[in-house]
Amino acid sequence: MFLYRSVVARAHSHTIQRLEPLLEQFFKHEWVADVRVNLRFLPGAEDRELKVPWAGNKYLLRLRLLPWRKQACPAHWNAPVTVTVSKANPGDTPKTVRYMSLFIRGDALHIVQLQGVPLIEMPKGLRDWAERFMRACMEFARQENFRAVKLARPDSLYSYHNPSIPRCLAPEECMRATAKIRAGFEKHHDSTARTLGFSHETDWFVWENPDFRPLGKHET
Repeated sequence: MFLYRSVVARAHSHTIQRLEPLLEQFFKHEWVADVRVNLRFLPGAEDRELKVPWAGNKYLLRLRLLPWRKQACPAHWNAPVTVTVSKANPGDTPKTVRYMSLFIRGDALHIVQLQGVPLIEMPKGLRDWAERFMRACMEFARQENFRAVKLARPDSLYSYHNPSIPRCLAPEECMRATAKIRAGFEKHHDSTARTLGFSHETDWFVWENPDFRPLGKHET
């Protein structure tokens, strides 16, 4: 399914390229170094290292593989159109702090990922980052004539029910970490959808583009 969605995204790569400058407008802030939109053909982790965890926040094995990927990146991509937001990092390369991903199906954008980074808070002017991203996608839908923007409901996602938790944690710590991750899902997905007036479907929150013109399908 991911490969098929990647092929569809690649077929619309010229359209998707126009999302990046729009996101840059919505995330214009002195704290933000850059916003990037990319395409992936495989799901999974972005980190270039293969890690075998050990007790005490240590690792039994760490192998640096896939050097084109980002070091220490916690993203685990769920859709082929990926969006990253990086903050300025004086004296070093910009540090990626937010990850979003989506796919195209029919005449709609389907957003499945609104992921933050542990221990990195957005500054006061960017704490509505999930809402900013959704508003940018809504504007993109208007400009490119997509019928709808859909946001996955948290309980429809595998990563909500099976969050990535370090195996070295004690059972009580795992429970607290799981609860914290799920609360983040609910905040970014549920709260954002309510704020923007999305309606409910079984697995999705939905916004219908009032300017949509049925001139043909984006996907066959």
